[in-house]
Amino acid sequence: MVSFACFKKKKYIEEQFFRILQTMIDTSYKLGKKQRLCSKKDIEKLFEEGERFFSFPIKVFVLREQEKGQVMVIAPKRNHKHAVDRNRIKRLLREVFRLRGQEILEQNMHIALLYTGRKLPKKDALEKSFEKILEEIQQ
Repeated sequence: MVSFACFKKKKYIEEQFFRILQTMIDTSYKLGKKQRLCSKKDIEKLFEEGERFFSFPIKVFVLREQEKGQVMVIAPKRNHKHAVDRNRIKRLLREVFRLRGQEILEQNMHIALLYTGRKLPKKDALEKSFEKILEEIQQ
């Protein structure tokens, strides 16, 4: 005779596991709307008053001491004529930032990442460049 208690226990454990997994995904690695820089005033202030530095192929604008940390990603039309290419570049930059840049958002800084390269980037090259950017920002 098979006991139904073991099936209920297994289902309960699976539900708990997926609930914990979902909370880990939601809290740690999301780059949502609240973390994107959209305000026209904040963008103007960032470009006028912010610090600038360059780590090929990314130019970075940083404005420290803000209420909340937000990020903006730019791929100019002048260098990449096709929207598909610009969207890919922005997607790669957001992904690298999402994986490595969470501590920057916790430090309450506005950041703009401007891709200046002429060719489509590889993710590895962007990650190396972003490591240099993190070192520069934390100084």
